[in-house]
Amino acid sequence: MLGGAIGFTGVPSARTDQQILGSLLFVPVVGAEYVHRFHPKWGLNGNAEVELAHYVAEASHDAGAGYEIEKHQNLFVVRAGAAYEVPMRDGIAVAFPVNVNYKEEFWTFSVAMALLWSPGG
Repeated sequence: MLGGAIGFTGVPSARTDQQILGSLLFVPVVGAEYVHRFHPKWGLNGNAEVELAHYVAEASHDAGAGYEIEKHQNLFVVRAGAAYEVPMRDGIAVAFPVNVNYKEEFWTFSVAMALLWSPGG
């Protein structure tokens, strides 16, 4: 199944430019999703997301290179999550993924809504 997603990532101890935002910043996210179903109730998901805000997360040292494309700093990200999927019709489904992300120095979480389409119906 292929699709797109919109959602939010919660980032602890973040600030934007000169504004300190306190303990949690919600960053809007858009992305693309791919789900490979290997069982009627189980599948593997791959996704690419773009966070639509520039922020600084408080860390004790500089982060190293990773798979995030960002001109200010790259972070290595490990993600785990689950999703609830609601089948509609004609191979279309709506999914509600919840993920936990580990970004070297801090943890974030994300919630989203994805519209998925299966080319085979």
